[in-house]
Amino acid sequence: EQVRIQPIQPIQSLLSLEEQYGEQGATCYCPKQALWFQKDEYQTIWNKTTALVRFVMKNGNKKHYCLRGLETLMEPIETLEHRKHAWNVVLSEQRHQRCSNSTSDGHHDGDRLAFLYRLSSMTCNADAL
Repeated sequence: EQVRIQPIQPIQSLLSLEEQYGEQGATCYCPKQALWFQKDEYQTIWNKTTALVRFVMKNGNKKHYCLRGLETLMEPIETLEHRKHAWNVVLSEQRHQRCSNSTSDGHHDGDRLAFLYRLSSMTCNADAL
């Protein structure tokens, strides 16, 4: 199978000589504005994203659109509840480690915190697949 790789140009090659070195009269190859999204482009992206979410919520995802990363728009309350639950699990374990005798030497078990966080976010991982 053949894979096409598109080279990424460094920003210096896209800016004019005047923008790079302050030389007067240099021909502008690409304005700085072209390197970043503009307000109207962000608005277009937002409009299309919300339209896609509304369409999928109304009609289902029969065409299997990729909705990865849009969970907060599709299920905002459920997403917030999952996030708060994960925070509470980690904060409770931190509190427990501070209060227990085993951590009186200042040692905290980061592996335990990571394990509990991973355990509390398993449903999110399953939903993402």
